[in-house]
Amino acid sequence: MKKEIIVQLNKTFEESAYAQNGVEYWMARDLQRLLDYDEWRNFLKVIDKAKLACSNSGQNVSDHFVDVNKMVKLGSGSEREVDDIMLTRYACYLVEKTVTKKEPPLLRRHKMGFIFQDHHLLDDYTVMENILLPQKIAATSLTAALARADFLLDAIGLMNLKEHKVQNLSGGEKQRIALVRAFINHPEIIFADEPTGNLDQVTSGKIENLLFKLASEENVSLVIVTHDPLLAGKTDRVYEIRSLTLSEVNLAAV
Repeated sequence: MKKEIIVQLNKTFEESAYAQNGVEYWMARDLQRLLDYDEWRNFLKVIDKAKLACSNSGQNVSDHFVDVNKMVKLGSGSEREVDDIMLTRYACYLVEKTVTKKEPPLLRRHKMGFIFQDHHLLDDYTVMENILLPQKIAATSLTAALARADFLLDAIGLMNLKEHKVQNLSGGEKQRIALVRAFINHPEIIFADEPTGNLDQVTSGKIENLLFKLASEENVSLVIVTHDPLLAGKTDRVYEIRSLTLSEVNLAAV
């Protein structure tokens, strides 16, 4: 999906929020239109799956999905009552994850981790809440995930920040948290898209060393997309895409 489309969708989503007594929420019918679902009954199936994911993560479904009724205007000028659902930000997150592939594949849930160039953390969530998001989607043991999160945070030297809001962290700290999030579910492979592309050279070097160290210790395969030959040179094998052709490259000979 093009960057400008993602930006516009995010802007539309944030503009669709309501607030009551200082609490933000979204309406499911608004989200239905944003996610391009024509039929309400079909979107309700998505909501049901999101509710199941919410329950499996140990959350109280009624805290995140609240059934309501509202009046809507018809083309004739009259009104009629329709059912709707108030959603928290977390509920919207679960809905989006369900919509992505209708049902996120088990392979992606349990065997893969992802690291992005722009961390993609939720700023108004704490460090620990961000790290545990993959666990919530996979519906694995929360107790085990908390212990693993503590272990990984200690390994990267950020244990003291686990209850801090992400919005208060530096760029390097955010990317280290994104790294921990990728490892939280014991993946067999991690896909990293320019994992240090937005960082200065010194911070990049530290993040890269942490990434390779953890991958080695946890026996995790790494697939890294980068334009940085120094980062590429740290991997076992390098491939280049040129003119739609994939070929292996010997950096030592370049």
